[in-house]
Amino acid sequence: MAYPISDVPRRIVYSGSAGVGPYAFTFEVLANTDIAVYKNATLLTLTNDYTVSINTVTGTGTVTLLVAAIGSDTVTIVGDRAIQRTSDFVTGGDLFASTLNDELDAQVIYTQQVDEKTDRAIKAPVTDPTTINMILPSQATRANKLLGFNAGGNPTVTTSTVSQIDAAVASFVNATGNNAASIAYDPAGTGAVATTVQAKLRETVSVRDFGAVGDGVTDDTAAFTAAVNYVGGLGGGTVFVPGGTYKVAFVNVLHEYVTIEGQGVNASYIVNGSTNQPAIQWGDGITLIYGGGVKGLRFSSASGVVAAPGQSGLLFNKVGQFTVQDVFCQPFPAALYEGIKFISCSQYTVYAARAQGCALNGISFVNCVDSYVTDCRSDANSGSGFFLDGSEGSYFKGCTAYFNNAQGWVLSSASPGVTAINKNNFFVECIGDTSGSYNWIIADSVNSYFLGCWAATQKDTSVNTFASGFIIYTQYSKSLYFTGCAAINNNANGFNIYDPGSGAPVNIHLVNCEFGSTYNGPNGNGKSGAGYGVSLNGGADKIRVIGGSFDGNASGPVLNTSTGTDIVFENSVGYVTSKNGTATVLAGNTTVVVTHGLSVTPQQQDISLTFGSTNGGATDLYVSNITSTQFTINMAPAAGGNVTVNWMARCAGS
Repeated sequence: MAYPISDVPRRIVYSGSAGVGPYAFTFEVLANTDIAVYKNATLLTLTNDYTVSINTVTGTGTVTLLVAAIGSDTVTIVGDRAIQRTSDFVTGGDLFASTLNDELDAQVIYTQQVDEKTDRAIKAPVTDPTTINMILPSQATRANKLLGFNAGGNPTVTTSTVSQIDAAVASFVNATGNNAASIAYDPAGTGAVATTVQAKLRETVSVRDFGAVGDGVTDDTAAFTAAVNYVGGLGGGTVFVPGGTYKVAFVNVLHEYVTIEGQGVNASYIVNGSTNQPAIQWGDGITLIYGGGVKGLRFSSASGVVAAPGQSGLLFNKVGQFTVQDVFCQPFPAALYEGIKFISCSQYTVYAARAQGCALNGISFVNCVDSYVTDCRSDANSGSGFFLDGSEGSYFKGCTAYFNNAQGWVLSSASPGVTAINKNNFFVECIGDTSGSYNWIIADSVNSYFLGCWAATQKDTSVNTFASGFIIYTQYSKSLYFTGCAAINNNANGFNIYDPGSGAPVNIHLVNCEFGSTYNGPNGNGKSGAGYGVSLNGGADKIRVIGGSFDGNASGPVLNTSTGTDIVFENSVGYVTSKNGTATVLAGNTTVVVTHGLSVTPQQQDISLTFGSTNGGATDLYVSNITSTQFTINMAPAAGGNVTVNWMARCAGS
């Protein structure tokens, strides 16, 4: 059947995003064999790989693949009618219009196919001189040569072979002086100074410059060590760790002002191949060094490594004035023993550091001074989230310890009061939550402040029934100030100020804290079935609880069995320790019963009485029949009229 043959390209290329298709072609064909179909560079076979549907009216059509393509594939449809003539017009024979139309259509199709192929060929512009000769040199002449053009613009070949040219280039590149040092680099900008490409490239030092592979299998320890020693020998600088997974086993940075910086925690990974040493350590614990730090790296143990004591992702040992930023210690492919550890460090900053899934503690500070630690997390470690031993003058803000198997936070020195104590520290908006034991253990801390800190929820009571939000114990815990803190929804008590038998905490101030809550459901303490907002025992003394609330605790607001004599509770919601009012003894009577509204039973000496505007002739006032809810005011002798009595109850500990 004859069609009008349109002036359109006889080739169309699609992405494979349509899957099996159909893929349309807009040029006319006379048969389904008049096209060729390619998937990427592979020629497909009609029927086996695709089918063709032709519109009998227009002669255009579609191709449907039998196996779906994907978005990264290309599907090419090109005109491919076999160039041949099958008709034969015999002298004196029939000459039908349909036969003549088919023959003319075929001739136009052949011409368009040739044009389409020519359009993809190298050809001289139509405006070139008529003397141009685009015929290639012969096969023998051009074999193993490079094609070029002579002065007249005609094709020619090099006199040297490709191999000879490669050898010459290699010889030039390797010749003395023919390197990046001999190539100029001209920076942009007014006043910029020209330098060489080599000098520009050497502004950045990479571990790959020293042979690091970063495949997670090759031991890159030597490459890292060489890189940090080179930069350290220059007086300091940054060693760059490009994206990759680098297996190392104890890289010790002993030079000052050396920073190791990765491409980010989602790109640059360090896996520790050692079972008992840090992946990277700054300092040797003997000579104090300064400066440098680490940024943008993720740490774990290498696959198959079973971490043991001494192993960690990072260790800073006797280093001052450095920075740790954007570091993540994780348990994949294997857990570290400890995440990040600081020993005998001073005047340093830690920002956005994270430790997760370590076999012991996530982030530890031992005998450190002037630490500035913000926006860090230490979660799901088998030991504690944050561990402080003998650290002082430090500031922690916005740090979270969540779902650790032991404690969220531990402040406890190995030799309290002897060689080191935790002192003069600030904790601002720090969180201990959902721990396996206590959220905060404070066994050794002096002159420290906790502002807006959180201690709420332990793991299920099947894990433990004893854990409190904050437990403060031993005589080495003193002069501690908690303001605006929350201790709710714990298995046992909110705050437990505890004497273990060796000595009790003293001078503990709890101001405007939340010791229990009924907001959004029961969130008081005592999830195990027993617990108080605040519990005091032993010789705990000089305790001040000012303001705050005690709602919803399982056993009551306060348990005070301490022998301390200077304990004050004031102005709290849910735990009333002072009250005052007036009562009227009616004419002719000598007693009146007062409902005092206190949360504790007052003692006789806790209640003071005075006459109002007139005593009606009575001279004596005293209290009797004191209970947890009421007491009786006694007056003698009876008055002839009503007598007003002012009373005030301030319980011991208020």
